[in-house]
Amino acid sequence: MTKRPPVSRAALAALAGQWGRYFLQLVSLVAFSRLIVPADLGIVAMATSLTSIAYVIGDFGLSLAALQAPSLSHPQKSNLLWANSLLGLLVAVVLASLASPMASLFHTSRLAPVVATLSAVFVFNGLGVQYRVELARARRFATQGLIDTASQAFALVVGITLALNGYSYWSVIWFQIASAGIGFIWTALASGWRPGRPTRRSGMRNLLSFGSYTFLTQLVNYASSNVDTLIVGRIFGTGVVAQYNRAYQISFAPTQQIASPLTRVFLPVLAGESTTEGFAARIRQIRALLTFSVGGVLSAVAGTAPWLVPLVLGANWRAAVPLLQVLALAGVLQAMGYAYYWALLATARTRSLLLTELGARVAMIGLILILAPHGALPVALAVAVGQALLLASTASVVGTWRSSGVWSELGDYLIPLSAFALASFAAAAVPQLIPGQRSDIVGTALALAVWAVVVLLLMAIPPFQVRVRRVARDFFAVARRPR
Repeated sequence: MTKRPPVSRAALAALAGQWGRYFLQLVSLVAFSRLIVPADLGIVAMATSLTSIAYVIGDFGLSLAALQAPSLSHPQKSNLLWANSLLGLLVAVVLASLASPMASLFHTSRLAPVVATLSAVFVFNGLGVQYRVELARARRFATQGLIDTASQAFALVVGITLALNGYSYWSVIWFQIASAGIGFIWTALASGWRPGRPTRRSGMRNLLSFGSYTFLTQLVNYASSNVDTLIVGRIFGTGVVAQYNRAYQISFAPTQQIASPLTRVFLPVLAGESTTEGFAARIRQIRALLTFSVGGVLSAVAGTAPWLVPLVLGANWRAAVPLLQVLALAGVLQAMGYAYYWALLATARTRSLLLTELGARVAMIGLILILAPHGALPVALAVAVGQALLLASTASVVGTWRSSGVWSELGDYLIPLSAFALASFAAAAVPQLIPGQRSDIVGTALALAVWAVVVLLLMAIPPFQVRVRRVARDFFAVARRPR
């Protein structure tokens, strides 16, 4: 039996690979923002919002079911691969056939060929799901990280080359297709696993049950996460939706880049200790880790946004600044809620997860629809309120406060949020109070310095200091814990 690396090394390898990929995504975001005008990038934003449902359908929740399962037989693995491959192919065919109606709905003829071409991504994704699961269950996160980073780097060269040669938004489309295709081929070769023929009697019932509830939850998640972009694009056009989409990408990227790799690491570990007395404490520790890491990054971004956005993306993107500052709060709230999401998955309470998220996300969608006619900024506020409702509902179901006390639980929320909010407001306000003109570089540096000083001063306050130390200690405790 192949010896697997400890959880600490697996977690660090997963994060290293994902942050390497995140760096390349930031490079691509900056490069394409400077090479392509916002109105053209709005086409890509609308197409991605329409086609991202394929990520949900193409997986059907089966990858999480496979990660959570204590063991998987070879016939089960083979059935999962063929099921995901078939779903990916069907989704691609459906998307391609609906491309023209989608373009007519949004009165944008250029949308049809973009959606049809993007459908190829989901064929590759469906084929590659189980191979990625194989690497994750073996804790070969360094291998997967290398594959993700290298395939993204090669695809980025392809995309930038096309953009420099005048292919406009098509360069972004081929960037996504190249990344998916190269990543699938390399992952399949690296896994060393080969599927067998599909079989009927292989014990798939529990996996399908877990996957079906997870799939429905992801479907609701998709609707609430994309309706804002679609509505803004439908009402205000491609120029405004491009600004909104850029702000959304920046605000939610840190959570996705931390939570996604750690899901593959911690979900099997949490599933193994879900019946122990320390499970609730473990969830609180992970939530605190995500709160401090993502909260720190996003509060710094929000505080420096008036200068950072035009400096990095260009002067055409200044309208994204207030959107980014509001959506950053939504990103932090989403990060805090991930721990509860993992808790419900680890305990196989997928039905509770679906019911818990359904109410909050329906409320979010309703609020977006009500506020959308008033502008993109009210839509961003609706998303932030929706994330707060979602956090509150999942936290109440998991109920970690029952063992720690209500005030301790509230402190874990309010202390870091208040501290980061104060640092962000100071960073955004202080440079503007100083008279005189300054470049975006100087403004960014000054705002970042103010943010850092405020955070360091707050670190001297005992409640904040104690929680920072506890987060660091608890993270290493989680990381060292064997499966």
